[in-house]
Amino acid sequence: SGHLHQLNLDGQLISDMERDDLHREVYRTQGKLTSCFGYDSMGRKAWQYATTLPAEKLSQIQNPLIKPERYV
Repeated sequence: SGHLHQLNLDGQLISDMERDDLHREVYRTQGKLTSCFGYDSMGRKAWQYATTLPAEKLSQIQNPLIKPERYV
């Protein structure tokens, strides 16, 4: 469907993206950095969180500190 899922350079993984059923980016890994994104009911980015935890350990986070997005 034309949405980027992975970025490689000369066979080396640079970034990996995971998308939800609406093709919105929900996770991105770049080296040791993992970013998570959440959306409101209108599909706007509502929060984002970055950590050095591997993506498979993110489910252990109960209440991550998040940066809310502001729309005016």
